[in-house]
Amino acid sequence: MLKSKSKKIISIILVILILLISGVSFATNEIMPISENPDIEEYQEELEDNEQEITDTLNEIINGNVEDGTESENQNGLDEADTSDWVNEDAYIFSNDIEINKIVDGNAFVVGNTVTVTGEIGGDLFVIANKLVIEDGYVYSGIFALANEIEVNGVVYDLYACANKITIGENGYIYRDFRGVSDVVNLEGLVKRNVYLTVNKINFKEDVGAVISGNLDYSSPELIEVPQGAVTGQVTYNKDISGTIKSTQSSILSYIGSLVRELIYALIIILLTLWFAPKFTEKLSNTTGKKVAISFGVGVLAFLILAFISMILLVSVLGMSILLTLLVTFGLIVCISKSIFAMTISRMITNKFKIQGKVKYTLISLLLVAIIWALGLIPFGVGLIIELVVEVIGTGLVLTNIVNKKDKNNEKAEKQEVATEVKE
Repeated sequence: MLKSKSKKIISIILVILILLISGVSFATNEIMPISENPDIEEYQEELEDNEQEITDTLNEIINGNVEDGTESENQNGLDEADTSDWVNEDAYIFSNDIEINKIVDGNAFVVGNTVTVTGEIGGDLFVIANKLVIEDGYVYSGIFALANEIEVNGVVYDLYACANKITIGENGYIYRDFRGVSDVVNLEGLVKRNVYLTVNKINFKEDVGAVISGNLDYSSPELIEVPQGAVTGQVTYNKDISGTIKSTQSSILSYIGSLVRELIYALIIILLTLWFAPKFTEKLSNTTGKKVAISFGVGVLAFLILAFISMILLVSVLGMSILLTLLVTFGLIVCISKSIFAMTISRMITNKFKIQGKVKYTLISLLLVAIIWALGLIPFGVGLIIELVVEVIGTGLVLTNIVNKKDKNNEKAEKQEVATEVKE
């Protein structure tokens, strides 16, 4: 249940990012049929051979799952040394240089500088990186990638990518569709079905034959020359009436930089809260949907009271220093409100699904921060409203958990019990 929700949530984030960055505008399509090529049959046979090879590999992996985690030579032909490289759950990896060289029987969520896949991933791969390389690796579902450079020299089921440069190498094989937004796309490998691109330039390797078995649909400022026979289906060109695609690289780096800063800031707040305010974190464990609604009201009331007090202090002689102190304090609360809101919702999720561990709690909190950041990018003022609501609720959560009469009464009762025991 949680795995599918995480998968859907991160898919929505990356789709939103791609839609926001692409800025595609459509005009009348020009359809150019490709004439027959004598080499197509040869490449079709090669595609069928590759398809059979992938199907056989998938069957081997599926048949390799033995009940109770035991290995059987008769069932799958694997011994203990072979299965030691298996990861039988979703993988969450955050580091600088990352290499996935094992078999991940689930989804992989990866954030890093350079990410290299030489192993196998049974589910989807979600990546935010400077460079993503698939080198003789297998991804048996889709790749959702936001990066500066992407290079595929392995087998991928579907590729959804936003990058400055995307290369499908000679050993690259996309089993189904390829959808991307990029400045430059190099097509040297094979795409089994269709390709949908928003690009400035597409490079085809000479004398490579059919690299796209389906259709090519692309948007670009200028018509791109497609070699005869490179596309088995139809080539559809959508004129980019904006004239030029805005600098993809600067846009991507800008979004990545903004997201990274948001995540680093939230991580600092979360760690400081866990280390220096553990009681405050425990209070978040008792938060319910009703308390979140109450916190929204408290947050609105806090902003109104602040405005009223500010007007009174402005006309007083000695009120300026008090006003500045009040504004700074309230400003700090608002600054951490998004992180507190994410921590609260994360605690509700971990409690509901009985997820244990501070690391998982922190990762879910950061994921929620990323979702809030992505929702804030929605145009027409919608994103601004969402961020404002989150900040109001977060402010209310801070105030309601700091000023909690029940907790104070409990502390007094504990002190009285301790004093009684000492006297006795």
